[in-house]
Amino acid sequence: MNSYDRYGFLRVTEKDTVKSQFYERQFKPETQRSKLREWQKILESKASGAISNLTPYKNKMWEGAPDELRGKIWVEFLTARNAYTGPKTYQDYLKEGVDEQTKKCNGKQALTNLLTAHTAYSNGEYYGGTCRLAGVFLIILGSEELSFLCLINFMNGRYTLAPAVAREMLNKLEEMMKLYISHIFELFQQQNMPIYSWAYSMVATLFSWNLPFPILLRIWDVMIANGDNSDVYLYKAICTLVQFQLGEEWKKLTWEEIHTKLSS
Repeated sequence: MNSYDRYGFLRVTEKDTVKSQFYERQFKPETQRSKLREWQKILESKASGAISNLTPYKNKMWEGAPDELRGKIWVEFLTARNAYTGPKTYQDYLKEGVDEQTKKCNGKQALTNLLTAHTAYSNGEYYGGTCRLAGVFLIILGSEELSFLCLINFMNGRYTLAPAVAREMLNKLEEMMKLYISHIFELFQQQNMPIYSWAYSMVATLFSWNLPFPILLRIWDVMIANGDNSDVYLYKAICTLVQFQLGEEWKKLTWEEIHTKLSS
């Protein structure tokens, strides 16, 4: 049997959860050190002008970016593809968006600042899920300004989660399910389970609400590296997650059981 499924994800069975040779090889210290040295050379070539951008290396992101360099790699992919040339700086948007309620906020200040600036950048519009996306960038990049630049480039009109955008994304996901996991899609139809009842949180937060952080980062690595095609990888990842969560006895599941599995 092929080690990868049709979506490009490693097959892991219940009997072989952590014994996969590929899994073991990928997480051996020497493998991680080799990956780190390779990306260091790539970033050095970019800094010296030997290469103009990291686009030719996007396929390497399927292996996952090294934790030590992930922030730098994300910034290179996102800012090179769509460099910010707006009339205002991050600090301008932050000052513009601050009001009395924001000043009294006792939450994490960096996240509050980032969301305030992003809302001002979006002409006062705020959509659910943005705080989780912003939080991931802050954790990985450690800089409000870099997180702001990467957030607006990453969302770039596709992940604004305005109602119209969300509906369009859910419709595309539905088409992808018909193509790749038609048997499960038909089950959902029989159970009268609308796609928004379980998929909206995955789309709205790009998995930052649903998945363990290391797995989330691997999916984001691929989405960030693939730019305009990133939503395709989002839909494929959702299809894979649905198939994995429901398991082999998916036919026997009730509406409540399906919803519980997909919401956990």
